[in-house]
Amino acid sequence: SDLDYYHQAYLHPGPNALQALLQTRFWIPSMRRLVRQRTFMCLRCYKSKAKSVIPCMGDLPDFRVREGRAFSHVGIDFAGPFSMKESNRKKARVDKVYLCLYICMVTKAIHLEAVTSLSSEAFLGSFTRFISRRGLPEAVYTDCGSNFAGASRELKELEQWYKQ
Repeated sequence: SDLDYYHQAYLHPGPNALQALLQTRFWIPSMRRLVRQRTFMCLRCYKSKAKSVIPCMGDLPDFRVREGRAFSHVGIDFAGPFSMKESNRKKARVDKVYLCLYICMVTKAIHLEAVTSLSSEAFLGSFTRFISRRGLPEAVYTDCGSNFAGASRELKELEQWYKQ
């Protein structure tokens, strides 16, 4: 039909634009209803007007939305390895280093500590330096890496020894 021809020839305009185009050339009784029916039945128009689904965002934990001291809730992770020269000399030794990332869950501030290995001892040294500068955090969140598990075990043993 002429309606379909104009709809495709003018690259699938919406119902109002198609009706305006047709009214310049034709007079069709109940044109608005016919135009709307045809444009809404057009598969290409239907697909182009599809709306993507926006998922509902879950509520943030309480400590992420209330005011608090910086680094009172901390997320910890390691990044690396990175290559680092000992000095600016040409033949300086290149060592492998890792970054221990301390992320404040309240303000999203970041504290970085360089460590030489992923061991529990290296992490505990880094954690001690972090506490010296930023204070003792109320809560610490980590992935379940073996270095974090070992450090947790050592800290619990130290706490038991201290309580005796």
